[in-house]
Amino acid sequence: MGIYKVLIAYKLKQFLVDDIARNTLFTLIIRGFSSLCGLIAFFLLARLLSTNKMGMFVFGYGMAQLAGGFLALGTSGLLPKTIGQFQGDNKAQYALSTRNWFVVRGFALCLLVAIGFGILNYYRNSTFTPAFWAFLFVIPYVLFQFHNNMLIGCKHIMQANWMRLAQQLLWVLFLVLCYLFSWHENLPIFAVTIASIIVVLYVYKPQQISSFKMAKPIGSIFAFLMLSSVNIINSRVDLVLLKFFSNNHQIAIYGVALQWSSIISFVLVAINSNIMAHIADIYVNHEREKLQAELTHCVKIIFYLTIPILVILCIIGKWAFILYGKDYTASYPVFLLLIIGQIINVIFGSVASVLMMTRYAKIVAYTMLAALCINILLGILLAPRYSAAGVATAVTMSFIFWNIILYFIVRIKLNVDTSIFSLFFKRKLLL
Repeated sequence: MGIYKVLIAYKLKQFLVDDIARNTLFTLIIRGFSSLCGLIAFFLLARLLSTNKMGMFVFGYGMAQLAGGFLALGTSGLLPKTIGQFQGDNKAQYALSTRNWFVVRGFALCLLVAIGFGILNYYRNSTFTPAFWAFLFVIPYVLFQFHNNMLIGCKHIMQANWMRLAQQLLWVLFLVLCYLFSWHENLPIFAVTIASIIVVLYVYKPQQISSFKMAKPIGSIFAFLMLSSVNIINSRVDLVLLKFFSNNHQIAIYGVALQWSSIISFVLVAINSNIMAHIADIYVNHEREKLQAELTHCVKIIFYLTIPILVILCIIGKWAFILYGKDYTASYPVFLLLIIGQIINVIFGSVASVLMMTRYAKIVAYTMLAALCINILLGILLAPRYSAAGVATAVTMSFIFWNIILYFIVRIKLNVDTSIFSLFFKRKLLL
């Protein structure tokens, strides 16, 4: 037993010495708490709202994230790449100025979109429905994304994760108060917006505003804007299809299943946020072997951390949905369909992030556009008959498509392997 303890301690020390492994572990811990807070928030909302209003909230919240994908102006890829490849002095000031360039434009667009959504919502319903109050989340969401992506570009991953956790904790706290004191039924819907506004007000400090400077980002915005737009549409078109072909009850069922299935991929998300700037640095120096070594190391972390999460979720999932109420037991089959797509994401690894941080962002964008078309087509065919299960199937098929295509592209263009297969099969270098 003593030898095993020494061996485990030695391996753990080796793991923590590595920057990416250490940051990924801490990212996973913080994101794990964030995901737990998200699950608690959805549980409280399911208890506070009827399934009809819960469905309207999920739709408005999803539309806010959909609009935010456009209004974030491609910063999820462009800011880490631009800041990561910056070679001049005072990198921190450059990062802040670049973020500010996006903030001015993004904030103005958010206000216009929120006003437009409100007018449309009032015109169709003669009142502001829960979908509108949930949609107001788009304003702090976009400002939050600008700052978060700047921190990732500066390799301050932990700050970005703490900021996300703070937002989730405030959301849960506000919902608990709503639950305990039986506050007005629309306040729980507005809780996520209030929590995000508090965090945004904290990170956009007054001294930053008083010395406000802007710098246009290096490189083309179009490819990253197109990619982020297609990505967010692909991840939220399911809600739009359910709104057209089904009802709010099915949207609520789907929203809870989606929240649980996303836990599978948070290991991959944690890895991606930690390696994006590193990939940009390595690619600039043309170090292919170092890039492959980095990716293989990341694949090991993804594989060994995802398997136990997957097993636990499959075991407890069926009973977990019962806690939401009897209406949500139908979420479990939808959850199983969705985790197939998430497993595919994990198997092929950081394939999209690698191509984005090199010079192949447009290829990723066009592939994602094709996947979106498949998602929409299958959704239109399946949603009218199978409702939430139909759109879950469409989403999973689109995940399978773009992961396989991008995997072969990264093998051909960059001659590296991002997948779990690299752990088990030795491949010769492509000529």
